Amino acid sequence: MRRHTKNIILFVILLIWLAILPISVSAQELNDVLSDEVWCTLEESFYWNPSTALEKSNTEIQVKDEYGVIDTDANIALTKLIPTFSIPTDSKSEMLKICDEINEGTPLLQLLENNNEYYTITKDSSGNDNGFALLSPSSDGNILNVEAFGEIDDQCRQDLQLTASIREKLQNTNLDIPNTVARHCTINNFSVGVLFSDGKNEYYMPTVETFQSLTFLQLGDLYSPTELTDIINDNIATIFPTNEIDESGNPYLGGGEYPEVQQNIERPNYTLLIFAALFLIASCTCFIRVLKMRQKSNQ
Repeated sequence: MRRHTKNIILFVILLIWLAILPISVSAQELNDVLSDEVWCTLEESFYWNPSTALEKSNTEIQVKDEYGVIDTDANIALTKLIPTFSIPTDSKSEMLKICDEINEGTPLLQLLENNNEYYTITKDSSGNDNGFALLSPSSDGNILNVEAFGEIDDQCRQDLQLTASIREKLQNTNLDIPNTVARHCTINNFSVGVLFSDGKNEYYMPTVETFQSLTFLQLGDLYSPTELTDIINDNIATIFPTNEIDESGNPYLGGGEYPEVQQNIERPNYTLLIFAALFLIASCTCFIRVLKMRQKSNQ
């Protein structure tokens, strides 16, 4: 009797376990779906939101391409346009000032300036990536003009693809991923990449190969704002080399700034040239006179 009761209890436990198993599996699958939705939302925050960008509620905006790079009939993926932002560090003094503001607590997100340009990956007729283009909106927002274009490779892409590796790095930070947004971010004269911010915590990820990023940063790694300022402050002399000479012979200050340099130009000695010309004329005159006198004497 006891053995029969024990078997019944085991059977009931087995039934309960079999009933719970699908529920637990479904819960795990649901968590995976929610996780994908979170990552998808984060990635989409990096791109153009058709409901707000250019104050238009649709994606049927004409693309004007005078260079013939983009097939306007295809209406490129407007939801994959990237609004570009930059931090104004065009000179050594500006970069050091920005670093001080960051160290005092100013968020990188607050320092971003809208370039009023959109970056996009262009497609060929088969839908494959074949280059990039920079687009600027017209005054009324109905036309996007192609301002620049070029070839593309994996080291110069400015789009965002949250790979498994990047997701893992983000999860290892103190970012609140469901409340995090991504923004294109160019730190002028330093790096091009992505800024992740949840309103409290921020991380910068360089994505494009530049001299500075190859020298001081690692593509795909995450840097906190203070880590960036430490790197910049430690290498400011390299970023803005004051003793470097450009192709025109001017000391390079960075950011397109050049001092007024009075060059020592060797000018020709015009007095000497004038005397030489007069001497040549006098010699020719004398030669002609002598020649005429000889002709007369021979007659």
